[in-house]
Amino acid sequence: MMIFGYHGGQRAARGTYWSPVDGRRVDLNASGGVLPGEEGMSYIRISAGWLVALAPLMGGLFVLAFPMIGLATVVGLYVIPAAGVAVLAFVMGARAFGKLYELVVKGLAFGWEPSRAFFTGKRRKIRKVK
Repeated sequence: MMIFGYHGGQRAARGTYWSPVDGRRVDLNASGGVLPGEEGMSYIRISAGWLVALAPLMGGLFVLAFPMIGLATVVGLYVIPAAGVAVLAFVMGARAFGKLYELVVKGLAFGWEPSRAFFTGKRRKIRKVK
């Protein structure tokens, strides 16, 4: 039976073991030994040559993913909290300054009502009766 995955605290044969979770490499001597870490820590047995061959590929993936990581960090740290503050300020401002806003809008509108029209003809001068 061939085992592909190993766990921390497990007895393993001689060789090189790599943890994909944290990138740790463990070399066990000729007699083998126990892999370090808790049982939740996982290891893969891999030859040193394959590990050297995989390193540039993992670096390339990091270079491709780094802009997305940066963008997600900016969105998570700045954009989402700023949007939350803006919504909170809008809601609180609407409650606190709602009446003031209505007064300002009415003052700026000058009573213009585009839906009303009075077609009464020319204005006539009022004659005073003596």
